[in-house]
This record gives sequence, C-alpha cells and structure tokens, in this order.
Amino acid sequence: MWVYDDRTLRILAANDPAIDVATFPETPSDYFWTSSPLADSALSAWYIFFLDGNAHSTGIDSSYRARCARSSAARSRACGPKRGA
Repeated sequence: MWVYDDRTLRILAANDPAIDVATFPETPSDYFWTSSPLADSALSAWYIFFLDGNAHSTGIDSSYRARCARSSAARSRACGPKRGA
C-alpha cells in the first residue's frame, strides 16, 4: 500500500526497507530527511525511518540522508537528467 502525504512516499506493507526496492534499489534502512519542516519549530524537520516507514521529527542539525525526488509533472534539473534522455 502506497501512502502519499506531505512528508514522503512509502509502502506500509514493506519492511526493511519500507520502500519500493524495484523503484529505489539499494535503499538502506536508514533515516532520510523529508522536505517538510516541523510546523511549530524552524529548527526541526520531519524524517522517515526506512526500516519501518515511520515518520518522526528532530533538529535540523542531525546528520541524516537525503533522497532526490521529483514529481512526473514537474521535472527538476536538480535531480539530474531523466533516465533514457
């Protein structure tokens, strides 16, 4: 089951890692930042723990991974060229 929300895209039925490994191969079961800051603190943000897919928040000074992502409607050069292009 896919979950689309303001924090991330994750699979609830998957575990270790809680992500579609066909689409995102070799994704470690680790902490990954989202693009969403915590509403009541400019110094905190949301992250996803891809071991179990749960979302948490912590201070932005934490050393977590980041994943480049984009929607199919808005292609971003920051993520690099589209495969096969």
